[in-house]
Amino acid sequence: MQIGIRDASSLSYIPGLDGVRAIAVLVVMTFHFTAGFVPQLRLLGVGWQVFAGVAGTGWVGVDIFFVLSGYLIAKVLKTRPVSSIAGYSNFIGRRFRRLAPPYIFCLLVFGAVAWLFVPGSKAFNNQYLLWTLTSNIEASFGDRNALGDPYFSLVHFWSLAVEWHFYLLFPLLVFMTGSVKRAAGVLVAAALACRMAFVHFGVSDNAIYSFSLCRADSLALGCLLACINLNDYKRYRSAAGLIGVLVFVALLSSLALDSKPFKMVSWLQMVGYTALSVAIAMMLFAVLQSSPQSKVTRALEQKWLVWIGRASYSLYIWHLVFFPWIQATVARQNYDIRLQYLLTLVISMSVSFLAGSISFRFIEAPFMRRRHLSKASVAST
Repeated sequence: MQIGIRDASSLSYIPGLDGVRAIAVLVVMTFHFTAGFVPQLRLLGVGWQVFAGVAGTGWVGVDIFFVLSGYLIAKVLKTRPVSSIAGYSNFIGRRFRRLAPPYIFCLLVFGAVAWLFVPGSKAFNNQYLLWTLTSNIEASFGDRNALGDPYFSLVHFWSLAVEWHFYLLFPLLVFMTGSVKRAAGVLVAAALACRMAFVHFGVSDNAIYSFSLCRADSLALGCLLACINLNDYKRYRSAAGLIGVLVFVALLSSLALDSKPFKMVSWLQMVGYTALSVAIAMMLFAVLQSSPQSKVTRALEQKWLVWIGRASYSLYIWHLVFFPWIQATVARQNYDIRLQYLLTLVISMSVSFLAGSISFRFIEAPFMRRRHLSKASVAST
């Protein structure tokens, strides 16, 4: 029997969520591929200024991933509570089998290419940060660009480290507090307190952005969403979605108009990340409560969006790895800045989709199917 990747999930398929994942990964990719061109694009007229401003908010795609991941993990923990060392080990093992194969595949390919062609690469020499899931710790309190150089960039792996730290910590908090809701509430409060303390003591803006505890509220708010009996609030779906959109747009518009880099905006550092995650959770609530026939769900369930959403993890892993080399290669041609940017964008997107598709098709999907077959075998014994 052919096992589909949707069947391999431990949760029932939820219409619309693949589309949300697709939007998240696309805006993150656009943000990263545009960031280095923003100062020059802003000099090209109003149209380019608006585009650069919108693209400059694409980092929020990571927050969308965080909220969504928190929601799904909480659903898993509510279905299969962790109440023993064996249960905790099984939970971590399931996460490892789901996430590690594409991650390790990327590191092995990157390591081989760097060793063969650029053995002096800074990113290559600091790859231990990737294997130990500590890249966000180094970025927070050490060299914020330890995994970036003129040839490679794996700086985006900070968010994968944050998620892994959450997976290791959250089940223990649930066990200790006896409730997913209480554990999530603890993390929201801890994240706000940590960020405010960091601001007060003048800790690096990158620590406020990428240190695990500082960003735990986004994942925790997704967990809180999973604790709500959504059917009890179904009549508020449209209002919640509209308020979420308005707050989300207002916050990002304010950031786009601010002259400072977003990581250095004080209100965002203290409460803004939480406010954005609340807005994302409200929009996600609206998606979860939309019927399969609604315009929102049908838009999110378009085949191309669904495919990108299903491959979003592999796409995210690969999208920045070779970007510095691509950008530098195009820049050497001395093209007009608009052509230089568009060529860099198109080539980077193409390489990302090629590498991500290979990873998804031959690494990620097969391992997910094996997980399903393993679970089916255990259930039948």
